[in-house]
Amino acid sequence: MQHDASAGQTITYTLTATVTNGTLTAPLVLTDTISANQTFGSVTSTGAYACTGSVQCTLPSGTVPGTYAVSYTATVNANAAGSVNNNVTASGGGGTNPPDCTACSTTHPLAVRPCCRARRSPIR
Repeated sequence: MQHDASAGQTITYTLTATVTNGTLTAPLVLTDTISANQTFGSVTSTGAYACTGSVQCTLPSGTVPGTYAVSYTATVNANAAGSVNNNVTASGGGGTNPPDCTACSTTHPLAVRPCCRARRSPIR
């Protein structure tokens, strides 16, 4: 789902992974890359994840089946134009099937900023 964003706005991204068919036999790593016109803020909720950098979060091996979420913030840069986006990749987890990534990116069109401001002069 898309929502308009504005320069200076802080966006909260939430990454969710569902572990099925048994415990993880290797760490599951989610790497989220944000567009250059955003500035990473901080991880606001790690849940079962261990996170490093701007944003690589890992569920450890041995994680039991369930749904796990992690959230972080990014701020739209003042000079941003067009849209902002993020793209998530998943790797590891063990087992014979690679992680399945559904809806692994978002795009937020940027609201159009007025380029000019008109001023009225008093009527004479």
